Amino acid sequence: MFLTMMSERLFEFDTEKELLEAFESFDENDTGMVKVDEMRKWLREVGERMDEDEIGRLLEGSFSDRQGNFNYREWVKVLRVEESVEQ
Repeated sequence: MFLTMMSERLFEFDTEKELLEAFESFDENDTGMVKVDEMRKWLREVGERMDEDEIGRLLEGSFSDRQGNFNYREWVKVLRVEESVEQ
């Protein structure tokens, strides 16, 4: 359900390429990972802001590791698969 909600919210206007480019602007070492703390700030303050509950469900899920990194490349792949299955 959460992936569906995020897919609807983020992919309404953004293509996969646009989403990856947005995340890559925060990924200085081109690792496919961004810092959870940085993501939390970004999602709270920029553009169509997310509330704390939405941010928590996204960043505390299986795409975040113990070092505080969020794997955005895998997340975008999974959202695309979810979107394809629903259509």
